[in-house]
Amino acid sequence: MANTAFGQNELREKKPSKRDSLILADFKKKVSQSINANPDSALIYIKQFRKFSSQNNYLVSLTEADYLYAHYFRRIQKPDSALFYFEKQIDAAKKIDYFRGMAQGYNGLCRTYYLIGEIENSINAGNQALRYVQKIDDPGNFILADTRNALAIAYSRQNKMETAIAHLLAVDSLHKKQPIREDIIAAAYQSLGNIYLELKDYNAAETYYLKANREFEKIPGAGDFYFHTTNVFLGQVYYHKGQLEKADNILSKTLLFYEKIKDERTVAEINNYL
Repeated sequence: MANTAFGQNELREKKPSKRDSLILADFKKKVSQSINANPDSALIYIKQFRKFSSQNNYLVSLTEADYLYAHYFRRIQKPDSALFYFEKQIDAAKKIDYFRGMAQGYNGLCRTYYLIGEIENSINAGNQALRYVQKIDDPGNFILADTRNALAIAYSRQNKMETAIAHLLAVDSLHKKQPIREDIIAAAYQSLGNIYLELKDYNAAETYYLKANREFEKIPGAGDFYFHTTNVFLGQVYYHKGQLEKADNILSKTLLFYEKIKDERTVAEINNYL
């Protein structure tokens, strides 16, 4: 279970037993492994996680259930519902002085606001997440690195590429000092690839996309989704570099993956290049 900082409300929180902690962790693992490729399955595990937390009055876990619901709604492209659950998590976390929950919630708001074009709200939420992450033990710099990744995307949407790159290079610097979880550092490399693709520096873009894929390949279960996401962009790089055979090969394989998971938006995007 995540560490907490409760202050005067400490007695309100019931700490899970070792057995219950393992049960909760297993639910979260199953959500993580299924949320991208099979969100309906993830929703089943989220409901089980919330029910178990509610039955045992695990207040921290209940805030985490809100976080998982928010991610589910982000995945199925219902941002208003995602924003509702991230706000709900923040409110619940504040009632028990659970700083990790506040950092997670603001991180989620940052990531969701930029999806709907509310960039200033995204940046404000990201900065709030950075504020609360300073108050917690953040193993592996997980929330810190992920928030910097999110802020980089927000700034890139404002065309503030230097600021975006600075956040991503800060993540790379953290990784060199202490290895960051594969999906987080890979996301930073993927974002750097996206920025350099937009700047038409195709060699730099290719370098970072390949670095991202090397990290994604290390992720059991969930890595395929992210790997193919990178390949959508990598195929575009090869197209712009005039390496049409490589572009056709990688995009054709990626198309089959997105047709299988019924991601119509990405299928249409790939078909534009084929």
